[in-house]
Amino acid sequence: WTTGETPTAAIFNAHVGDNLTYLYAPGETWTLFTLTTGVYQSLSGTRSSAYRQVNGSRVQLRGTIQRITGNFGAIGTANDVNGGTGGVALAAGLRPAQLRSFAVATSSSVSGRLDVLSTGVLRYRPGTAADTWFSLEGIEYDVNN
Repeated sequence: WTTGETPTAAIFNAHVGDNLTYLYAPGETWTLFTLTTGVYQSLSGTRSSAYRQVNGSRVQLRGTIQRITGNFGAIGTANDVNGGTGGVALAAGLRPAQLRSFAVATSSSVSGRLDVLSTGVLRYRPGTAADTWFSLEGIEYDVNN
């Protein structure tokens, strides 16, 4: 629209369209992750690690996951944060059709990689051997793609 023009629903929808439903989903509740027992937890002082389904096919993640003791291991080491002993993988309707990989913020400020597997397991690969936590903030994917 142009300066001085009053936005109408038609103008708004032409510019924003369905994207608003992905940005703002007040009725969708968050479910806490069940992480591998005794190994991982949500980082104190941050939002709890959680997920939610939006509009049927979109999944959003939030929060920060840390190791309870030590670090995640050498660069590229696979850490299954919700698929190990006591952990619970994402339910079938929340799993991507194929592997999805995301760059994530970490305690070392060097990006790590989070893979969301088609099995529902979150697999974190550290950017440095010193990583003790990583963020899930801003991760979103479509279960059909």
